[in-house]
Amino acid sequence: MCILLAVCASCGGTREGGNTENTDTTSSDTTSNTTSNNEGNQQSSDTTSTQVDPSSTGYTGGDEHNGFTADEEYLAPELYKYMQANMKGWALVTPQQWLSNDFKKVIDPSDTLIKYEKSIVVKGDFNGDGKEDCAGFFINKANEARLMVFHKTDDGYEAIKVSDEGKIEGKASLGAGISLQPAGKVKTYDPSKPLILKNEAFNYMLYGKSSKIMYYKDGKYLEVFTSD
Repeated sequence: MCILLAVCASCGGTREGGNTENTDTTSSDTTSNTTSNNEGNQQSSDTTSTQVDPSSTGYTGGDEHNGFTADEEYLAPELYKYMQANMKGWALVTPQQWLSNDFKKVIDPSDTLIKYEKSIVVKGDFNGDGKEDCAGFFINKANEARLMVFHKTDDGYEAIKVSDEGKIEGKASLGAGISLQPAGKVKTYDPSKPLILKNEAFNYMLYGKSSKIMYYKDGKYLEVFTSD
């Protein structure tokens, strides 16, 4: 199996193969990453992303849910196998690491709007090649969280780190979620600068604070805020 790796976001990394990409006709490039932890506090982060470092064997992680790990239940079977073979020590951020009970009661007191299984992983064709990609929040054994995208390829996956999300330790939690954004015209925080998405993208929500759309263009992921 061929393993493809990429540098992402604003560092200008490239991937093999020519893909159809999103067209941003009016919005400016806002490529700086954000870091979220401690109940969704936002911090500035270096805009330079690094290449994912895969390992050969021994993937472990993910809380059991209905007899399966969260990873086995929510990831595509092919991606689950890829991570077992190539992403040692990485797993989906668990429900406990995602949102604390106290914080969830504040932002979703009815417990009906925000669900772990709909906020931790999204699937769509982000680079326009006709294959199903996956974006999600992952964490390693050092409690370092990342927002990562896995582009499906003919031989496996291309693993891309979109942003560092900081360490999740003690009473801290991620405080963020993602959701699928269909292709088409999207209203942004600046109504004079709408975004036209040719391909599917995903929304990044920092609960209680801001939200933005993250989309793939010219070999990297860009972002534009939709609320602040």
